[in-house]
Amino acid sequence: MRNPINRRVALLAGASLGALGVALPALAQAFDAAAYPLALDQLSGQGYAAYVESYNSLGFHYNAILDRATDCEIPPLAGLALECRTSPIHLWGQIDYQWRKKDGDLEVANSHAGRWSALLGFDVNVGSLAMLGLSVGKVDNDVDLRDSSTSSIKGDGWQLGAYGVFDPGRFYIKALTTYSSYDGDARRIIDLTPFGGTIFGEVTGDPDVRLWTFGLHGGYRIPMGPTSVITPFLIYDYTNARLRDFREGGATGAELIVNGGGAKHSWLTGGVKWAGQFGGIVPEAKLGYRHMFGDRRTSLSANFVGFEEDPDFDILSTTQKAGAVIAGLAAGGKIGMVDMRIGYEGAYNNDVTEHSAFLKLIVPLGGSAPEPLLPPPPPATQATQTCPDGTAIAATEMCPAPPPPPPPAAPAPERG
Repeated sequence: MRNPINRRVALLAGASLGALGVALPALAQAFDAAAYPLALDQLSGQGYAAYVESYNSLGFHYNAILDRATDCEIPPLAGLALECRTSPIHLWGQIDYQWRKKDGDLEVANSHAGRWSALLGFDVNVGSLAMLGLSVGKVDNDVDLRDSSTSSIKGDGWQLGAYGVFDPGRFYIKALTTYSSYDGDARRIIDLTPFGGTIFGEVTGDPDVRLWTFGLHGGYRIPMGPTSVITPFLIYDYTNARLRDFREGGATGAELIVNGGGAKHSWLTGGVKWAGQFGGIVPEAKLGYRHMFGDRRTSLSANFVGFEEDPDFDILSTTQKAGAVIAGLAAGGKIGMVDMRIGYEGAYNNDVTEHSAFLKLIVPLGGSAPEPLLPPPPPATQATQTCPDGTAIAATEMCPAPPPPPPPAAPAPERG
């Protein structure tokens, strides 16, 4: 079904498009033609809305990366996470790649996004029940809109993160936040000649994005035996993506001025994790459901270069479905002093598919060395005493009683 909002977008831009050499009767006929969405994508810059929209779930994913940075690796059954830390200080690294496919509709084409991150983190125990940590890294988000304009928008930059964990044993609570800055680079082809226009050529832009996230994650451990534990979890996440103003450049005469915009969303996720231990391998499985709160469409304000006096129009993304099933599989182990975990996580509904793979390494730092083994102390010298008979015995013992005196000699018999 066509989106009346996007049709209104084209009509609001009609005066400008006519001045740019697009025949309005031909454009009107295109409303009912099979090529209508292809023309509309080019005229209104739909790729930019799809690009900003992709950051919503990316922020959710960044919180998940920080969450697993503090998970207990070997063993998962030690109770609180701090008990399985072999040292009070940890240095960790994670490499993560995610692929996302978003279905389009008659108004906006499908979009594919590939995003990766490489993060380093450092955390330290605070007392016996908490830890605090920081992270820094390189991030990337590339979005391609599968339309006739071959829109390609790439964003790469850096990220800072911070997190804290309170873990008294049976349950845990994690608070975490990230801030990411992306330098955008957009290229798209405009070709309106099939619709009666004379415009053809490449335009470029710099859609820079700032992304801030916050999360509160909690879980409750339920032992299921000596080598198995189930953890129901509840997660709240907040994401805020903002696009800075920018202006397209090119030789077509149909460039856009994008006046920025953004998207704010909250996410509530519930589910259960299972972890076990089989020798030196620690497998884990996760299943849950997440729900997004906030606008279902991402909206940007724009106009054409040279026609700033005309009314602005909105660049809109496709509608986002609120719910999605999440699932994950992972396995960890220890290689020397290094804890390692590899895994997969995904999110699925009939509108969006997300797949991610990760590798995490943890190096313990600052652990106290074991005390050197010392020879046992020599036995203490016991005090002695000399008995009247000349024998030496321990001072704590009693000398033997002296022998009784010999009986007196019998008197000699008298002589008569």
